[in-house]
Amino acid sequence: MTHKTVRVLVWADIDEGIAGMVRYLNTIPGVTTHASCQGTIGEGGAEPYRPQVMASWAPESGKRLAEEFDITPMGECWGYLHPREGKPRTSIDELPAVRSAISFILDEVARRRCDSPGVADCVRCNSIFLAKKMKEFLGHAAGEGDR
Repeated sequence: MTHKTVRVLVWADIDEGIAGMVRYLNTIPGVTTHASCQGTIGEGGAEPYRPQVMASWAPESGKRLAEEFDITPMGECWGYLHPREGKPRTSIDELPAVRSAISFILDEVARRRCDSPGVADCVRCNSIFLAKKMKEFLGHAAGEGDR
């Protein structure tokens, strides 16, 4: 029997050297990360390997992943994703992921409804207002105009 599923934010212990990539991948619609390792290149050992994230993805996400990462396919729409060789990753590369994560959180806040209508200083109502204003700001900052 297959049950209906929903996506939830899960905290996991991720190798520090690959955590930014895992964080970023989890903001891409249709991508699910399953395992990761920052790799062992430069650490010695008989068989060093590159940083990698095992992931599965929707077919429509495959093109974007192929443009941004080296892929070792393991089957249809799943495999190991690696940072591009020679492409420096800096914190500025993660700005789209931060923006996407903030947007997701604000959407969740805005979905909630006040159980006590008429209360002017309701924290939840103020949170909804703040979420809408922050989403407007994020849209303008990205040059998207009003949402």
